[in-house]
Amino acid sequence: MTFIVLMPFTAQVVFADTDSDAINNAPVGLDISKYFDVGNFEKTSTEDDNYSYQTNSATIYNNSSDSSDKHNGRVLDMAKSGDEKSVGAAWSKIGSGSDNYIDINKKQTVSVWLYFGSGEDTDPLSNGEGMSLVLQNDSRGTSAMGAGMQSLGSMGADTAKLKDIGTNLLGNWSWSKDSSSGATTNTPEQAAQTAVGNSIALNFKTEDNNLMGSKLQQPIQIGESSIDYDNVIHTGGKKYLYYTLNSFDTPKGTDTPPATFPAYNDLLNVDFGNYIPSLKLGNTGSSYGLINLTYPGNSVSYKSLDLNNIRNDDQLKASLSTIGNGSLWAYITGVSNKGKALSTYQAAPTQTHLIDGDDENGNPIYWHHLTFTWNPAENGNPATISYDYNDKYPDGTANTGQSEYYDEVKETIPVDPSELGNPTDGHVYWGLTGANNEKANYSKLAVFESIPALATAKVTSSLTDNDLNKTITDDSTDNTVNNGDNLSFDYNLKWDDTSRENWQNIVSDLNLPTDVTYRSATITYKDANGNSSAPITISDAKGMTNSTLSYTLTKDLGTIDASTGYTSADIVLNGTATNSTGQEITVSPAPATFKGDNAIETTSTPQFKIEGNKVPDKILKLTVSKNLDFQDINYQTTKKYIARKNDFDLTVTSLRSPWKLDVSSTGLSMDGKKFNGDLVYKKNQATTEPLTSSDELIAQDLTSYQDKTISDLSAGWTKNTGLLLEPNQDQVSPAGKYQGTLNWTLVNSIAN
Repeated sequence: MTFIVLMPFTAQVVFADTDSDAINNAPVGLDISKYFDVGNFEKTSTEDDNYSYQTNSATIYNNSSDSSDKHNGRVLDMAKSGDEKSVGAAWSKIGSGSDNYIDINKKQTVSVWLYFGSGEDTDPLSNGEGMSLVLQNDSRGTSAMGAGMQSLGSMGADTAKLKDIGTNLLGNWSWSKDSSSGATTNTPEQAAQTAVGNSIALNFKTEDNNLMGSKLQQPIQIGESSIDYDNVIHTGGKKYLYYTLNSFDTPKGTDTPPATFPAYNDLLNVDFGNYIPSLKLGNTGSSYGLINLTYPGNSVSYKSLDLNNIRNDDQLKASLSTIGNGSLWAYITGVSNKGKALSTYQAAPTQTHLIDGDDENGNPIYWHHLTFTWNPAENGNPATISYDYNDKYPDGTANTGQSEYYDEVKETIPVDPSELGNPTDGHVYWGLTGANNEKANYSKLAVFESIPALATAKVTSSLTDNDLNKTITDDSTDNTVNNGDNLSFDYNLKWDDTSRENWQNIVSDLNLPTDVTYRSATITYKDANGNSSAPITISDAKGMTNSTLSYTLTKDLGTIDASTGYTSADIVLNGTATNSTGQEITVSPAPATFKGDNAIETTSTPQFKIEGNKVPDKILKLTVSKNLDFQDINYQTTKKYIARKNDFDLTVTSLRSPWKLDVSSTGLSMDGKKFNGDLVYKKNQATTEPLTSSDELIAQDLTSYQDKTISDLSAGWTKNTGLLLEPNQDQVSPAGKYQGTLNWTLVNSIAN
């Protein structure tokens, strides 16, 4: 027997715009424009007119290509790309009808999506600096600010003071000793005064600001004095210049953290595991990112390090020799007294990936989800901040470790609430700050799903096999059902009593699990005491078309100004497991979104398996995706191969039928113009075959299996193997959409 399948495939040549790609692919978010203040910063008394960080660069955008719409915005941009002075803060509005405070006497939750950048550029500084989620009781309120660069808009400024005397008579750049004979920096006390006061910050650092790190960089000028000094035999310069030494992550192996650090004893009692220290000066660095907790306005968070004693002088000179003569580093290593640098103490510093993730086909996952929770002190336990980073994907499915650079990180860190300065009624400001360096190619973006001023809710899902009397969740080890079993999928929506509003106008959009024949869907509401309404039919089988179901709840959830008082709801889908293959099949999680006016929640059904019970005499079947799209191509691309954009399935199912599979193609074209490049099949790193109009053998299996066998040919493909596009590096293809056809031929290779 022979099967021939014609399958279209496409590739797009575009001019890339990374920030707009991320904004256009932003998850659904809340309108936050009236709940956050992105007003002007107010300097502290210690900051002079030469202070670099005086402008708030934060902006609220619409999550569409029209980034000029700053009203009803759903995307918050904390720090612009390519701007060394880019630093921003968006603080919660308290009063004026918004009441977007965090009450530290109650449990409070924030759900937000964060975007940092791709991490793919060759320059290690291209991802910029990062963001902080901050609780603060600074007297400046929504005008509070910290410094930019490594300080992330929350920490204080780290400045070094050197006398630049320009070029000498020999034409060489020169440095002169100032009164300290070396680099001077502000003290820990001075740094704390330029930070956000009375604050606790959870920091997401995309840059390793470490003098001992692998990514060596010169200190960056952030200002200069207005005073000229005697020229003598030099020309130009003649001013004091101010720098950041970018040293906040610099470790010192012999350092012992101070016992005066907030929640010191509580931190020491926590085992964070995975070699994560409870409290540490600096960190060993990561090219992908770091999460830590600090107290920006407390001087104990900073430590002044003697550059002479950080490490052996010969090591220091060897590490910095590649920077070149005449540089600031050459100056620091050349003087007898190298001066000072400022590092920071960090609670629970955890290395992770703050860069774009990749799905199994190499497509970028721009957005990282964060669930942030404040837990007040109770029952003898200290107050804590809990966070769950990368707990789910943008479509709402749970993160079970299926993607590269998208690892989930969960920590609970003891904190000292007194650092917030005994706020009235326990109410404090909260918000995001962010910063970039001068080489950053990516803005720092955020999209909120829930904030304390509105509603807080949680949605979970489970599967019940009514015949086996078994309930399956994401954590179940036994997740198998039988063909023909009666199944119920339960989506539980629950309003949290810490909410300040009811969860209003909830629209549910469900993607239904495959391999199930659906009969009906119902909804049941419950009050806080567990009393239920009668089940209401919301759809029958005819209403669940294209494996989706959309439904708007007729009741709000919550007890604030509500006549019904319902606090939860269960949407239940009933159906029958369907598997006629004779082999066990796996049903993937199906995402679901529940979007209210004031809170957005997502979930996904648990993965499960269906046993089969029908076995035909002979099988030879080809399953192949209907379409194949390749990643968009920048016309200046230097990539050898272009990866697939969409998921791709290539499977041969056989029973007593040996087979071979061929493929051919006439290539890509647009309006009669050929794409300058080839479609290729890369079996492994050593074998690459171009696909032409002649059949190319992709795979074969000459075994006549007595049991049904499924050969998933694409399962082992990575973004660097399988079907790929190889552009011609010497010829540029005009921008546009190119299309072509793949011809698959599956042949029974031995007659029976």
